[in-house]
Amino acid sequence: MNKRAIILSAALLPILALVSSARAGDWLQWRGPEHNGVTAESGGSHDWPADGPKVAWKAKVGFG
Repeated sequence: MNKRAIILSAALLPILALVSSARAGDWLQWRGPEHNGVTAESGGSHDWPADGPKVAWKAKVGFG
């Protein structure tokens, strides 16, 4: 490895560590960070209509 690559790697490692920790609350894994499907976020609406939320889109799919 040449000197330039070593210096660049040393400079990028702290930046990558910060970006990695900043995304820790995102749902990058199956069912969220705790794998339980529960979010820690607040401010969501609990007042849904009796027949559920409005359908945004539909798609016809085959047998899975």
